[in-house]
Amino acid sequence: MAISKAQPHRFPGQLESSLCDVGQDFVELRLVGEAERASAPGLRHQLERASGRERHLLLDLRACEFIDSSVLAAILFTRRELEQKGLRLLCYGGGTQVRRIFEVSGLLGGVLGPEARDEALAQLLGAADAP
Repeated sequence: MAISKAQPHRFPGQLESSLCDVGQDFVELRLVGEAERASAPGLRHQLERASGRERHLLLDLRACEFIDSSVLAAILFTRRELEQKGLRLLCYGGGTQVRRIFEVSGLLGGVLGPEARDEALAQLLGAADAP
């Protein structure tokens, strides 16, 4: 599966992201640092760019140290938009705090999947192939 070169982006605060194509059916957005209210508008823009590509979205949280409710809301909004187009969003990775906020929100396993990228991609591939 071909992966395009990542397009880096820096947000206000302590968050950076990079967006890249993964094959023909997927796009991946990688977050690095702390995803909090100050970075939420920029992140929403990046999520819009990713969802505008009309592909399934993998959200890499392996290097994301913190996430707050405003960022979680942006992720859920994007997920809903993609699902209306018949596409999926799946997050993977995430440290203890990140996984905890997904767990408390009831989203662990649904929106936040496995910790490993290969497992997340396989899960998303399986869902994409399902009727």
